[in-house]
Amino acid sequence: MKKKFFLKRVAVYLGMMLIPMLLLFAAFSFMNLRSIDKDLKRQGKQTVNAVNVNFDLVLSNVLYQNDLLTSTTRMNLSLKRILNRDELSYGDATNISSLRAILSSIKDSHEYIESIYIYLNEAERFFSSDKGIHVINSNEDTEWINTYKELGKENNSYIAVREISRGPAQALEVLSVYKRLLFQKGCIVVNIDVARLKEILSKQISNHKETLYLVNHEGTVLCQKTNGDSQGLSEVYFTEFKSDYGESWQEQLLSMDGTWIKTPDGVFLMSIGRYEGMEIYYVSAISSEARTESILALMSSFLIFLVLDLCIVILLAYITTKRSFDQIYYMIGVFNEAEKGLPVKKPENRSRDEYDVIMNNIIYLFLNTNYLNTQLKENEYKKDYAEMMALQLQINPHFLFNTLQTVDMEVRDHNSKREDISMIIRAVSDILKYALSNPNESVTIQEEIKYLQKYIMIQKYRFGDQFIIYYEVEREILSAKVFRLFLQPLVENSLLHGIRGMEKGYIKVSIYRRGDRLRCCVLDTGVGMSQEELENLRKHITDEHTRGIGLVNLYRRLVLRYGEGSSLRILSKKGLGTAISFYIPLEE
Repeated sequence: MKKKFFLKRVAVYLGMMLIPMLLLFAAFSFMNLRSIDKDLKRQGKQTVNAVNVNFDLVLSNVLYQNDLLTSTTRMNLSLKRILNRDELSYGDATNISSLRAILSSIKDSHEYIESIYIYLNEAERFFSSDKGIHVINSNEDTEWINTYKELGKENNSYIAVREISRGPAQALEVLSVYKRLLFQKGCIVVNIDVARLKEILSKQISNHKETLYLVNHEGTVLCQKTNGDSQGLSEVYFTEFKSDYGESWQEQLLSMDGTWIKTPDGVFLMSIGRYEGMEIYYVSAISSEARTESILALMSSFLIFLVLDLCIVILLAYITTKRSFDQIYYMIGVFNEAEKGLPVKKPENRSRDEYDVIMNNIIYLFLNTNYLNTQLKENEYKKDYAEMMALQLQINPHFLFNTLQTVDMEVRDHNSKREDISMIIRAVSDILKYALSNPNESVTIQEEIKYLQKYIMIQKYRFGDQFIIYYEVEREILSAKVFRLFLQPLVENSLLHGIRGMEKGYIKVSIYRRGDRLRCCVLDTGVGMSQEELENLRKHITDEHTRGIGLVNLYRRLVLRYGEGSSLRILSKKGLGTAISFYIPLEE
């Protein structure tokens, strides 16, 4: 019981403290969620801007220096004669050495540059920063020249990802940037090591759930990099995106800047940047997992406060429950003394607040009132018990008188057998012993019927075959509890006032269950009563001054034990018979 009230208080206090906390947490979460989104957008934009600056440094600086080199007239003439197999002068050789040294220094100063090619249209050779002059047809790396020749004249620059062979079963992935020469028909190709480029880009990524993409104007992913465990978008996403939106895909891509986009790979915050010189797009995709992690971090803080809140609630519930039960145990001790009939003392002053003062005075008044009521109820109980005993014992002399008359008649009859007389005497003895028992002690229906049958056996000697009795009792209720001698007065009434004087009569005793009550009924086919006689009998039974033995006695015992709801119900018809019934509670 103490545990039950403790848990109930915990629930109440928890509700009182938890509801405001939840409301505060909801408002704080809403504001924090907006702040998280704002921070993620700032991180994505910061990444895109940083990549744009670094990528511009990677390309613009190198291409600018190479354009500057090739714009020198002497260098151009020397380069043209070299690449077209013309004879070289000493000055040409010097210029070529200088060009190679410059290109090598540029390559060495930018570790992400793998090599730089210079090529003139229709030439059979090209110039490389690593090995100088190369013959196109005998060089392992020829894919770039085919790509350059396929470019349209309107394309001044182009960028693509490809692989360069570096020995048997070895290949290096590079990002090749094509730039047409300013004063000659040809191009400069800068090959950027993709692995090293990714290292540079990874330093610009702000969030561990962020993935960075370099996408060209054809929707092809040139390079992608993530610093964490985020899966990111699939490489075909941008190709499919271009296919879905057609010519307007670039505008549509830029319109997604700063928005959350739902994709087949998940939900991502997109930040978009553009390198105007070559139509390259920087795409930062931050997974919604980053926002989830921030929310979970917030939730963990809330859970800590919730645990502290729960500890406080449990402590408060324990203190108040202990205090209440200490008072209850004290009250129980006082009540126990009062139940023993001892004079009630005024409760000790154990008050801690105004409610305890009121409660102590209420208890004091209650105990005094209860003591007086107990004495009064005890007297009423003794009175009711005495009346029940008197009513039950009232049946015995009456029954004994009738039975002795029967025995006397049997003795006078010289044809009577001693065995019959002995049987009657034994039956009388059993019934008297049954009737003299404690009236408040319940018996089963089966016992009551057993002693009723002994009574019927005695009456058979008196009335002979003048009546036939049969029983309808449900087997399931034979063990139900009832008070003694509630059937005998009804059967006796049917014999004496209904069937006596008739040639043949029938009596039916029925007991069956109706919900949580038992319906008991004794019906006879006797002389019956008129309506006037029936009304007089009802008044006679319920009159407090009546001194009857049969039905009056049974009516009063029923009312005393079960209340007015169990009073007798009498139905009768002149010349047809009488039925007397009543309901009593079912006691298993």
